[in-house]
Amino acid sequence: MNKVVWISGDSWGDFASLIRSDVFYNDTLGHKFKEQGHSVLEFARGGSNNHTQFKNVMNYSYKCMQNPDMFPDIWIHFWTELGRDIMFRQKAIRASSRYTTEQVLENLNIEEIEEIVKKNSKQLKILFIGGQAPIPKAIQEKFSDRIDFIENWKADILKEELPYNQYMSILSGKDNPNEPLCKLYLNKKQFKYYQKLSINERIILEDSNRFPDNAHPDAKAYLDLWLDIKERYYL
Repeated sequence: MNKVVWISGDSWGDFASLIRSDVFYNDTLGHKFKEQGHSVLEFARGGSNNHTQFKNVMNYSYKCMQNPDMFPDIWIHFWTELGRDIMFRQKAIRASSRYTTEQVLENLNIEEIEEIVKKNSKQLKILFIGGQAPIPKAIQEKFSDRIDFIENWKADILKEELPYNQYMSILSGKDNPNEPLCKLYLNKKQFKYYQKLSINERIILEDSNRFPDNAHPDAKAYLDLWLDIKERYYL
């Protein structure tokens, strides 16, 4: 039976961004689903953040209440860095004396995910993929009985462990508008620690032939992911 599939997230789920990594549209998850006759709605956009993506998915879920056939059977989200959410969450971060910046961001993401799950069918299959950044333990623990997780797909592709880091693209030496915000809301020790991790991770990606543009996986990785999803959800 044909499925309705939603794909959200950042550049790891956005074909226009993947071209730089020699990934053609035929290689993407969106195309693979469509090739099998499924209906696909692609929210993912390069440079996006979890908050914006969850907000878009939530808003569309409200629209679907007028036509239940539009609700998804499968929702796939490519998790991106918590650091990208800071610009939209500054008020909440400043107002919190009890939680760290990351905990504030995780808690707000949990609220949004809960709202999406509540609005959709209990039969909805959900897969979160740790692409640009690994999926935080708090998210995994909260939704362990509702969401399937690929915790750190990047590390899986590299076949090596990577230190936990939610700021890689922001603090890896590239000129990024979110860097000043990370510097503002992380303490000095945290900022230097994650900056060092980010620069080291960038070097690892540059040295790997699995990331042709030094940022995104190659076509083989997406084929392997598709085969995993096919088996996981009996497609």
